[in-house]
Amino acid sequence: MGFTLEVAGNRTGIAVNALNQFETGAIEPNGDELLILADVYLKDFTIYLSSNSPDTLDRSKELYRLAGEATGESISNEDREAIQEFEFLCEAEHDMEEMLHRAKRYSFHFFTPKQLHKDQGEEVARQLRGILDLPDDEVSPNIYTLFRQLGVHLFRRPLRSRSMSGLFIMHPVAGRCLLINYEEDVYRQRFSVAHEMAHAIFDSALGIHVSPKTRRGVDLVELRADTFASHFLIPTPILRELSKRRAWTSEDVVEYAQKLRVSGQALAYALLKRNFISSERYEEVRQARIPRDNKLDPELPVDSSPIHALLAQKILDKGLSTYYVNLAFDAYEQGHISRGKLKSNLLLSEAEVMELGTLVRRKI
Repeated sequence: MGFTLEVAGNRTGIAVNALNQFETGAIEPNGDELLILADVYLKDFTIYLSSNSPDTLDRSKELYRLAGEATGESISNEDREAIQEFEFLCEAEHDMEEMLHRAKRYSFHFFTPKQLHKDQGEEVARQLRGILDLPDDEVSPNIYTLFRQLGVHLFRRPLRSRSMSGLFIMHPVAGRCLLINYEEDVYRQRFSVAHEMAHAIFDSALGIHVSPKTRRGVDLVELRADTFASHFLIPTPILRELSKRRAWTSEDVVEYAQKLRVSGQALAYALLKRNFISSERYEEVRQARIPRDNKLDPELPVDSSPIHALLAQKILDKGLSTYYVNLAFDAYEQGHISRGKLKSNLLLSEAEVMELGTLVRRKI
């Protein structure tokens, strides 16, 4: 995690001298110390006892290495911790779904094609929209909910790296997991989650894939993911209708992008790649900027009371989802997890859990 011994000592309450002796092998931690270390590093304590533990730890190291290569920068300790929390949340969500016998709503066959070509992105986007009952002339509503109903674990958490849009992990227990950078523009996040979904569909064999915000050179894997995201969010019939207009003002571009809930750049990309506009026109359209205050986050209720809107915003700001919070309280209320485990699964303090319970009207 990149902690110094002093930081680890503050986090665990274990003396720095003892931690140093653990690392050098001079002494072994006792049972309580193992549990404390596992809690701080968000790992099952058995990884410290099992011969398979290097696989788990090496996967984290590989993830951080790939993130550094993709973004061209050293991944910060804060982002390491955010990613570690993300993996923990995915596994906890999986476990609670199993306890509660929660089945995915839609059935979709994830696969790894033998050959790679960008047309796969368009084909599978069209197939998936059909499975999700989304008409070709309709903008997808809350795609976060839709993807969760396919059995994908999805969290939006702040990342300090401005170069990382998101990442995909094929978790050994939880399965397909998507992390989206919550620091990014709301509409950029919508494109990012569709992009990462493509990696979950096509690239599970990679195990880990980190998506940088900007690309260096031509990457067919990324191009296929972009193609999928573009066709899933903006079906061709919608673009065909838009392209019939002979002239667009900048106000028109903003209006259409707002209706589609995509950025001007995403709209321009879709129009250009499907030969509806010239490269010169593309440069004009991509410059359109939608006022930040006008952008709608699909996970925030529009027509709701102020208290519900505040609750949803608080949940998002903590890097959780309303689905996950309700799942955790259901597991607690039905006796599957203890009060301590509820607090642990939510990554919140006792006071924060009590406050959240009051807001969602759950008795603790």
